[in-house]
Amino acid sequence: MKTKLNRLGILVLVGLCLLKPALAQTQTHGVRDKDTTASTCKNEPTAVDIRICEERKAYDERYTLIPHKQSYVLVFSHTDKISEASWAGLDGDPQNEEVKLQISFKLPLYRNIIKKKLSAYFGYTQVSFWQMYNWDASAPFRETNYEPEIMLYYFSGFEFLGMRNPLITLGFNHQSNGRSGSLSRSWNRLYLDFILARQNFAVSIKPWYRIPEGEEGDNNPDINKYLGYGELTAAYYSAIGGVYSLLFRNNLEMKNKNRGAVQFDVSYPVNKKPQVYFQYFYGYGENLVDYNHLTQRGGIGVLMSNWL
Repeated sequence: MKTKLNRLGILVLVGLCLLKPALAQTQTHGVRDKDTTASTCKNEPTAVDIRICEERKAYDERYTLIPHKQSYVLVFSHTDKISEASWAGLDGDPQNEEVKLQISFKLPLYRNIIKKKLSAYFGYTQVSFWQMYNWDASAPFRETNYEPEIMLYYFSGFEFLGMRNPLITLGFNHQSNGRSGSLSRSWNRLYLDFILARQNFAVSIKPWYRIPEGEEGDNNPDINKYLGYGELTAAYYSAIGGVYSLLFRNNLEMKNKNRGAVQFDVSYPVNKKPQVYFQYFYGYGENLVDYNHLTQRGGIGVLMSNWL
């Protein structure tokens, strides 16, 4: 009975964590309905501009967390293989069916710097892989990655090749899995994120630089060979409110050393919130402990906040 109560408590906590970021979008829509100037968001030239406009309205809400990356629960997902590293220290045998969940939010630290062109933010993303259906092994969380970051937004607004660049981000990113010994994984990066948008279509070009670590303290010295030196994301906001997105990473090496990843996402609104969500991933780096492990996963679940 105690074990079942603990699992129920985890489910409730997960639900609350996911609903929190979603409140930002829900409250934003509420403000837009009541605000006499709300139509200004609808009149923005691209879906990204609308997102930025709605976020600015949500900043003044006292109990609001702003969505950052996607927040979702893949209630059911299947992966082709669970690596030995991610199961180390756990009892029983792993199952290929599990729950994958991610929460992501950001908070403004300082806004409207230098003629309202710059703003500073703190962001946080956490992704977990939960063997919820593995009752024989007490349904453990086999891997969790933590990703805080500090970001400086520059609202540029210039035109490039027929597309609008509403935002450039300079960020410092730390990602780790909170484990010790041979299972510890972490890295620090500096990155630039260039957003290009046209109407309901958006592209993110995000190169990064890994900050070097000492040889003794580096548990994943070859992580760039698997996750590469940046990622490209394209997203389309459809007329019915669904979002289709594709993420691509590659290390740009040739022949048998070429590695990367592809992730395809589809969300479809049943109501305003939440949305039905499908995700497919193939490649390296789905999580840190498996950064050098080739993974294929498909899953379906609930999306609480999206790119657009």
